Amino acid sequence: MFGLCISGRPVVTDFQQVELNKFVFEAADADTIHELAFFILPGNVLPDEYIACLYASVAPYDDWLLLGSVTQDSPSTISLVRWKKPVGTGSSARVSVCQSDTAQMFLKPISWFSRFSVWSIC
Repeated sequence: MFGLCISGRPVVTDFQQVELNKFVFEAADADTIHELAFFILPGNVLPDEYIACLYASVAPYDDWLLLGSVTQDSPSTISLVRWKKPVGTGSSARVSVCQSDTAQMFLKPISWFSRFSVWSIC
């Protein structure tokens, strides 16, 4: 359903489904990930009122960054990656598209975001 292009690497489309609406991809060499593109693959459709968000984290995967979001009207985004803590050479990153009742989500009604006064990703 989604594609991910990490600068200098082949396009990723084989996210592993770990829950009904949660998909994960493990990326090697997190220290070299500085820019990526996230997009809806051709032929796939998100419901009009929904949004898919992309997150990333490095081990121990306890501090997730919101990197971007896509909707049917805005099916792609390019994001710069600024890790919150130093990333060692050869570290892996976990990239996730997911849903939950917290800030991490896969499909949420766009109206859900209206309670935030600042939304710098979209």
